[in-house]
Amino acid sequence: MIRQLIEQHRRLEVSLDALLAMLGPTPQARTELGSRFHDAASIALAHYDFEDRGLFDSLRSEMPAFVAKLEAQHDEVRELSQAVTELLRADVMGERERSDLLLLCRRFVAMAQHNIIEEERDFFPLVAIRNTSGWGA
Repeated sequence: MIRQLIEQHRRLEVSLDALLAMLGPTPQARTELGSRFHDAASIALAHYDFEDRGLFDSLRSEMPAFVAKLEAQHDEVRELSQAVTELLRADVMGERERSDLLLLCRRFVAMAQHNIIEEERDFFPLVAIRNTSGWGA
């Protein structure tokens, strides 16, 4: 299972990098930015749903604080995703809205990257130890 989650992380990182490349000083077309964002968000949210339903449910009683921390990160990325989606749907995109959009997209990328790091550095090793040692069985 950990290998599958890491593969999902690599796909997400590629998508996040593509989105981040669009957030530079050169204005990008709203439709292209939206497309890149939706690609990254769909990968992230599917990955989080998989972890929340499968992995976290089975570990909540053994690592409640750690699971709660990762779920909070997932929730924050979901909230950012919703806020970006709402801005992308707006009829008018003035300078303020564009600035807000870029800021929220950057925050989305940063939080998703932070979650990847924490899971791979701290959480996945604990899950691997649990699975090989029979801990929690």
